[in-house]
Formats: sequence, C-alpha cells, structure tokens
Amino acid sequence: MKLLAKFRFKLNLDLPAFRSRNYRLYFAGQALSMTGNFMTQVAILWLIYRLTDSALLLGLAGFFGQLPVFVLAPISGILADRYDRYRLLLLFQVIGIFISVTLTVITFLGWANFWTLLTLSALLGFLKGLDVPVRQAFVSDMVSRELMGNALAFTGLSNTWIWGC
Repeated sequence: MKLLAKFRFKLNLDLPAFRSRNYRLYFAGQALSMTGNFMTQVAILWLIYRLTDSALLLGLAGFFGQLPVFVLAPISGILADRYDRYRLLLLFQVIGIFISVTLTVITFLGWANFWTLLTLSALLGFLKGLDVPVRQAFVSDMVSRELMGNALAFTGLSNTWIWGC
C-alpha cells in the first residue's frame, strides 16, 4: 500500500461553481442536452452528404444551420431578460426533442431528402441561436455572486467544448 501512495498524485482543483448543487445538476444536464443536439446536427449533415454526395450542398446546409445563431443571439438575450429563463429552457428542450424525433421518423420512413434535412438543420440553428444565450443568463439564477465568474467560465467552456460555438 505504501508503494501505491508514492505514485499517487493529487489534483488540487478548486472548482467553486460546483459547490452549488443546482449548478452541478445544471452542468450535467447541459452536457447531456448539448451532446444530443450536437449528435442531431452531425446526423443531419451526414445524411445530407450521403443522400446528395455533394460537398456544396453539405456546406450550404452547414451555413443555414449556423446563420440563425448570429441573427437570433441578440433577440435571445432580450427573451432571457424579459421571460422566465427556466421555462424558456424547458421550451427549448422540448423543441430540441421534437427536432430529433422528427429526424428519426423521416429517416426510418425513408422520407429524408435534402430540403427536409435543410429545414431541420435551420430549425436546429434557430434553436441554438435562442438556447445558448438563455443558458448563459440562467447561470445567474443558480449561483451566488461569489461563484458567478467561475460558473460562467465553466458554462462558456462547456458551450465551446460540447456545442462547438
């Protein structure tokens, strides 16, 4: 046992935001949700490429999937300030589930074509444009002022790492 103790190293990580139970739950849920949304986005683009075998159409779909993020981010900030952030996030989760289920159904039924997939990609971009700013604003509802900087840093890190924003 003493031999193992010599090879152990200690991680002295101080993660203040994770002292808050609500933030820990939020962070775990956010990681799962964003992973699911990212998988849906990749599946849509993969299907578009498989169906069309066109890099141009793939790039067009990627563009229309990202365009709403730039257009809607300022509007989403206004929504986050005026309405209940919790309810907005729940609504956005339901919309994300609906998009994923729709993709599953049209794929299994053989109804997938470029235009339906482009529409789903744009809807997912619309969701992303509304969702990410509300997620950032929601952090202030969960943690104290002392933990705010650390919590926002972790939320931004997870957005970059998981979503690729």
